[in-house]
Amino acid sequence: MDDSELPASLADRLYADFSQGGYLPSLQTLCTQLHRQLDGLPAGLEPHREIIPLFVTREVDLDVVQLEERVGQLVARHGTGYPVDATQFRLPDEPEYRMLRRRMLDRLENLKEDPYYTADFAIDFRHRYAAVLRDEEALLRNLATLVTRRGIAGGRFAFATESYRWYWKLMRTRILSALCTMQNPDLPKSDQVGYDATRMDSRTEAVYGVARTAGVHVIDPATHDYYSVDIDAASGLVRDWESTYYAGPERLMASGEMDMLAKWVIPQALAQEGKFEHWDAADRLLIGLR
Repeated sequence: MDDSELPASLADRLYADFSQGGYLPSLQTLCTQLHRQLDGLPAGLEPHREIIPLFVTREVDLDVVQLEERVGQLVARHGTGYPVDATQFRLPDEPEYRMLRRRMLDRLENLKEDPYYTADFAIDFRHRYAAVLRDEEALLRNLATLVTRRGIAGGRFAFATESYRWYWKLMRTRILSALCTMQNPDLPKSDQVGYDATRMDSRTEAVYGVARTAGVHVIDPATHDYYSVDIDAASGLVRDWESTYYAGPERLMASGEMDMLAKWVIPQALAQEGKFEHWDAADRLLIGLR
């Protein structure tokens, strides 16, 4: 980091000079050199051993730009059909999240000594503990599915990063809300993990930051399967339905906002039902009020 002479032994190496100016410009220079030298080289690792770091802000906001850049690197090395597995993700260190989980486990191990212990309380607590574990596993498994798909039908459908972003936020908010309610309420305020209320509100309208949502069904007319989700009540589609005669379901891809499927339908389908089965059949989906 200090201004110094570059040793002769490093003259032909890639390096960044952080002594001149800010950190990011020098880092960007180093990244550019690395891309120029490494792009096009064969992969050095087996595909399933590639690591995908996840960058998260305030526990509920996933940096989808960083994720997309990393996926782009892997696709360039391994081909457009590159599949992603949940075991490849690496989460950041999150001290508050770690503390909440530890408190959940400590309370579970000492249920009989808990001041609120009853048989019903113990059963309910174990159910909530199991739900947290299921949601944590599903979060990474379904994120891997979203990244593998990278949109619908091999990338024909845009806004894939919208699905990453909102699925992560829906699930992480649900998990954090559960963990916070599993803390002992008798903890002093100064000891309670300080998540603000907006990050703990798992209602759909709160997660998406809209004033009101409208319930809709997204229907496959060929199989009669459907997804029951909420969308922004201020969207043009809902306003048209409310201001004119509602004639029934219409084609989703022709009537809703361009990112309706990626932002609202796919994340909620995965969060609520754990699956979305119309990657290659989105063009025939219908949407209507429920």
